[in-house]
Amino acid sequence: MAGVTSFAKWELQNAVRTKWVLSSGAAFALSAMGVAILGMRSVGELGLTGVGPAATSLLGLAMLLPPLVGLMLGAGAVAGARERGTLQMMLTQPGARRSYVAGTFLGLAVAMWAILAAGVGASGIVLRTVADVGDVRPLLGVASATFGAATSAVAIGMFV
Repeated sequence: MAGVTSFAKWELQNAVRTKWVLSSGAAFALSAMGVAILGMRSVGELGLTGVGPAATSLLGLAMLLPPLVGLMLGAGAVAGARERGTLQMMLTQPGARRSYVAGTFLGLAVAMWAILAAGVGASGIVLRTVADVGDVRPLLGVASATFGAATSAVAIGMFV
């Protein structure tokens, strides 16, 4: 278990250091805010309350951008380690194969969750002005679907 956590910390640090991951997180947060604002504007023009159109728009964005980032992040982690030569070094350690795979997945998943938390949090701040207590359930559904799709995309990217 100690090997898994050390690999996860190392992979998370590598992911956070890259400007690509940070810029994709900022892009997702800004796009989520923009989509939420546009959804609220259409709701306001119709004279309705609630966040149904905004949640639907966020779901469309969330099923497009985070899984793409997860695929690229997962595929780039293993390929990058192979190109740098660190993959061969880590796999020669005793018992490191499972620890390396599990730790890399865990570290990349946490990096993706941080990106998603920024985007979902930003859209939640925008939507809190019009959201009722009953509107929290659809927003949580969008967030959980986004987290699941992005985590699956990281796994698929690592597999490929």
